[in-house]
Amino acid sequence: KKVIDVLRSSPKHSYLEELNRKINSRLRAIQGLEYVTTLDGSQVHLNDAYLAVDSIDGLLSILVSQAAFRSAERLQKSEYGTSLTPDSISSAALRIPLRSDSTKFLPWLCDSVIPSL
Repeated sequence: KKVIDVLRSSPKHSYLEELNRKINSRLRAIQGLEYVTTLDGSQVHLNDAYLAVDSIDGLLSILVSQAAFRSAERLQKSEYGTSLTPDSISSAALRIPLRSDSTKFLPWLCDSVIPSL
């Protein structure tokens, strides 16, 4: 038992735990992306932003910045969206592209963003 306590108190152990947390967060984000894109056959053009996603919060922001509002709403309503906070949802809403058609994002704002605040 003492050997395990010594190993757990080492700086390398803390580093490995943090690395594991980051990997699990990224894995969950990628699983969330897979979920929202396969739910109804949606096609999301995978660019560098999606490939660099490291969290569910980040995935929501990317979906919104890419004007993928239906996918953003599906993510929020899924098991992956349970970790989203009102702050992360409102921050994502700020990333709505200026060129977006308001008829595309208003349903998402009214049905998903505003009720979460």
